[in-house]
Amino acid sequence: MALMAPAQARLWKPERETLAQDYAVITDIRKSHDVISVFWLAPPLAPSSPAAQLILERYVIVGVSHVKQDTVTGKTESTNLDAVEAHDNDGKPLTLLEGDKVPPTVAAVITGIGGMARQAMGVTGTGMRFFAFEAGNIRACGKGRLSVVYVGETYTYDTPIPGCGAP
Repeated sequence: MALMAPAQARLWKPERETLAQDYAVITDIRKSHDVISVFWLAPPLAPSSPAAQLILERYVIVGVSHVKQDTVTGKTESTNLDAVEAHDNDGKPLTLLEGDKVPPTVAAVITGIGGMARQAMGVTGTGMRFFAFEAGNIRACGKGRLSVVYVGETYTYDTPIPGCGAP
């Protein structure tokens, strides 16, 4: 049985937001029939909301989903997520915000996007967990790199990401 994966196609005349959205999602399909999705909520994803852009500049918010597929039954289920780390261009770990350290505006963004993910992405969205970090020197539209470490793999975003800059 083949592993289910998102279809890939070349976008025709994409808008800046679409370019950013396409780049922000990393899908890792493993031989073990695991599918890991990493989603960076970068400022270019919110072009019509200066308030959201400001939040996403100050904090790095990353969603991670880990889904396992049973190749016999075809059943998929989310797994409990292990620790997730984020690092800047120099390999320095970003500070994870947990509990009372998560600003209310960041918690609201995580709650809102989490609800949309659960509704729109099925089992992948249901198992997606969002992590907030202090941004440090990470800037989606500046030169550098964000690295997200999860279950022995380092997923990278080179910046500036597509969708930055003038229209």
